[in-house]
Amino acid sequence: MELAIVDFSGALLVHDAHPFTDPDPRTFARTIDARLRGLAATHGVMRGRFLGVGIAVPGYALRADRNRRKVVDWLPPWNDVPLDEVIGDVLGMPVWIENEGTAAALAEYYQSGVIGQHRSVLVLFLGHGFGGGVVADRDLFSGEHANAGEVGRLFPGNGPRPSGIDLMATLKRSGVSIDSLAELADLMPKHPDIFEAWASRVAAQIEQAIISGVAWLDPGVVVLSGALPLPLLDDLTARVRILSDERNSGYFAEKPVILASSIGSKAVVVGAAMGPISAVTAKIGSH
Repeated sequence: MELAIVDFSGALLVHDAHPFTDPDPRTFARTIDARLRGLAATHGVMRGRFLGVGIAVPGYALRADRNRRKVVDWLPPWNDVPLDEVIGDVLGMPVWIENEGTAAALAEYYQSGVIGQHRSVLVLFLGHGFGGGVVADRDLFSGEHANAGEVGRLFPGNGPRPSGIDLMATLKRSGVSIDSLAELADLMPKHPDIFEAWASRVAAQIEQAIISGVAWLDPGVVVLSGALPLPLLDDLTARVRILSDERNSGYFAEKPVILASSIGSKAVVVGAAMGPISAVTAKIGSH
């Protein structure tokens, strides 16, 4: 469980990581509440000045309600419950629920090399699963059913897909012991052939997802983000650029810049923390 506190410009003030395995959202909320109180006191942040709390959830929205989700298998109590109410009742402040990939897209858009130069960004997030998010004309785009960016649907879970779980399964099939994505960085130099073969296959899948999004959205920049080690994201990005250049040979219109994330796994928690700011400013801008 990661927690971030940001100011109204999106600058990261506090980042905290804490081991957590309980699948109950109420226990999650109570743990967040306790840690938030402690961090606020330690860093001199007045709790009463918080705008709210953003929660990034690994799952898609049900019935166009961003607060009700179908989540990953290891969090069954989170399925189809009003998470904003369940968690908000414990925290005593407004709660915004968002998908991991969409949260990451918000954080990546606000990075200095993106927000000042581009109006639209397509973000692909390689975490336990494969997701993404869209910022269109400087607004976070959720879609009519609150599931814009669900690019994982292009690669069903019963087959090879560009995800951290898929990479772990690939390593295990080769006899490598691994239990967490956090172990990948140490394993990369020990098993270069496995990572090379995986990256070659996955880069082609990612490029296919990118061209699909680019054809519809025409973004200024595409960002590869995720919970994978930053050197692996850099390698995948370099491979995707080569494939993209080959595909676009003979196409003379402007094409999006393809970048690797500079914040990696922190994109989700930073984007979640920025959720309340984004929601409120979007509401103000619509009036």
